[in-house]
Amino acid sequence: MGFHTSHVWKTTNAGLSWTDFSANLPDVPVNSIIVDSGTSLSNGTVYVGTDIGVFGSSAGVVTWSELAPVAGQPGVLPNVAVTSLQIFNSGGLKRLRAATYGRGIWEWNLITTPDFQIQVTNNPATIFAGQIASFDAKIYSLNKYSSLVGLSCAPGSTNPPQICTPLTPVLPSTGGTPLAVNVGGAVGDYLFDLHAVGSDPLAVTHDFALALHIVDFSLAAPLPASVSVAPGATSGNSLTATLNVTTSVGTPLGTFPIIIAASTLGQPAKTQTLTLNVSAAPDYQINILNPSLTSQVNVPATFNGTLTAINGYASPVNLSCGTQAPPSCVASPLSVTPISSGASFAVTLSSNVPQTYNFNIQGAGTDALRIPQRFPVTLDVRQGQPFDFVLTVTPASISTRIGQSATFSLDLDPGAAVFPNDVLLTASIQSPACGTSGNCGPCPPLSKCVFSQSQIQSGKSLTHVTFTVPTTGPIPGSAKFLGTVLFALFPLAGMLWLRSGSAKRSTIVTTILALTLPLPFVSCGGGLQGNGSGGGGSGSPGTPIPTYTITFSATSTTGSPFHSAQVTLTVTP
Repeated sequence: MGFHTSHVWKTTNAGLSWTDFSANLPDVPVNSIIVDSGTSLSNGTVYVGTDIGVFGSSAGVVTWSELAPVAGQPGVLPNVAVTSLQIFNSGGLKRLRAATYGRGIWEWNLITTPDFQIQVTNNPATIFAGQIASFDAKIYSLNKYSSLVGLSCAPGSTNPPQICTPLTPVLPSTGGTPLAVNVGGAVGDYLFDLHAVGSDPLAVTHDFALALHIVDFSLAAPLPASVSVAPGATSGNSLTATLNVTTSVGTPLGTFPIIIAASTLGQPAKTQTLTLNVSAAPDYQINILNPSLTSQVNVPATFNGTLTAINGYASPVNLSCGTQAPPSCVASPLSVTPISSGASFAVTLSSNVPQTYNFNIQGAGTDALRIPQRFPVTLDVRQGQPFDFVLTVTPASISTRIGQSATFSLDLDPGAAVFPNDVLLTASIQSPACGTSGNCGPCPPLSKCVFSQSQIQSGKSLTHVTFTVPTTGPIPGSAKFLGTVLFALFPLAGMLWLRSGSAKRSTIVTTILALTLPLPFVSCGGGLQGNGSGGGGSGSPGTPIPTYTITFSATSTTGSPFHSAQVTLTVTP
């Protein structure tokens, strides 16, 4: 369109590249274009409708000329824009018709001398090697052409095929005289001409381009030559032509030959053998060691499991939680390769909603069959309760003689949980023997009380603790003085004295006297002197003998929970 530019462009490669085909065409807009292909691209004709008329050029070598009668003859197209071109070809007539802008439709006779025309309806053709193709053709008489036409196969871009049936001369007719061209040969592509020469005085000649593709196939040995598959599975082996071998669950184990045959119409079948090995399927198994758990809201729980390889399964398995699982459900690791002894994994999960979850822990194999497995589990999530424990003290009461020890057992039980924080143990003792307040402190008078452990560490479960109260017996003043002397002279004997009863003390005195008489006196007055009163000191009353109330307290380091228990200790003479 427009002026002062190229108006017609040509491509021979389906539009990959273009060349200017304007040449000597007048510099006016081109509104329509049509190609009369003829028998080949080189002898076709291109027609264009412009703003000043219709012009034509060979499709091979560009040279434009206006379609118009000889000067002085009628039929000159008006000087008007041509908007559309079409070719009419029927009944031996071939016309170029042009639609103009406001001046009607005009036509131009493209054949003005006797001629013939060839048409082939099944061109190009494709056959297998060893087959014969038949091109169905007709030859038409144009402008009363009435001479015989001789036909032969002539080289085009390639030589004709090895078989190209010699044809007898054919007389064209206005309705088209049918004829057949039978061809065949070796595998290849053949681009050749049907060469037609008229017996008229001008020897009118036409070449009609034919294309024949002769193909064949081969069946190579399957690769691999054998496949192994388990009953009920599919091999999934891809060949040049995909072949999937599927067995049923009931297929017996063993080796089976499979004949692969390929055939086509008119050709013998070609075969190859494939060996099918049906063997036990590699698989894996999911096992959850604790399939039922109870937890509290927002408190994590963990399923512990293993993946066991069966029949040599060796592909990684991706783990996940199935539908109906809690909101948070994560496997660690996410991918596990099963082993024969069982590869361990854990699934940690939690929920902010109290309810029971019944779901599956799922495995998806990364093998070619993507083998799935699953294991059903249950998680019961309950509304959270504050942590608590139970303090038990036994026995509830002990009666012991003065100078003897008493031991109480304390059990601290957190139930199914563990202590989240440290717990401190204390004792508080009440008795009338401890003055008007009655508060004896952590131990009875003249006693030293001991916890086997006074603090329970966090993370502990049921813990056993003992509380021991050693009482002290009374010591008279003289005995106390003699014991002091014995400590000075014989420390071991002094200890035995102070810790012994009266009967044993007389024995100890006798023994000591026997040992000390031979020794020189250590003072002028001789003997052992007491205090001014001769009593040898005031002595010790020992642990008072009334009943003591002992209160044990167990307190979390956070202040809660707190528990206490009371027992009684009675000291007797």
